[in-house]
Amino acid sequence: GFNYNKNFSNITFVADYTIIQTNNINILCIGGGLSIDRLHRTEGKSYWKNEFPIYNEEELLGIKDGIDVIVTHTAPHYTPPFTKDGVEFFINYDRLLEEDVLKERSILTKVFDCLLSSNKLPKKWYYGHFHFSNFMTYKGVDFCGLDVYEVAELRI
Repeated sequence: GFNYNKNFSNITFVADYTIIQTNNINILCIGGGLSIDRLHRTEGKSYWKNEFPIYNEEELLGIKDGIDVIVTHTAPHYTPPFTKDGVEFFINYDRLLEEDVLKERSILTKVFDCLLSSNKLPKKWYYGHFHFSNFMTYKGVDFCGLDVYEVAELRI
């Protein structure tokens, strides 16, 4: 698998459900996202069998200080894209991909729903899996989809 112990001057690897505090802003980090081109990749080098995000209700309910921002790779199904745009080509060759993409999004939807029901929704949620720029507000949360090489300044 990937070596997370490498030292980089500008990258820090954190475990899922880590909360980073910077400038009095609490940022919840949750990784995971499918490689839609996984059939064209090498397992264990550029693709891992279980790339799904992990749903951990215990961690979510245990959050004490509140969350201002969530950063994930993918996003709940409430956010764009709402269609299979961008994955149709790969679905033609990977018979399980469509089902897996829906599963991936449902995991982050469960995260959102858990935070909603426990009154712990963040102000902002950033994601980049879909490689296009997007902004929308849903239930008071600003969802910011980031394109490749797009940088967003964090302002609360």
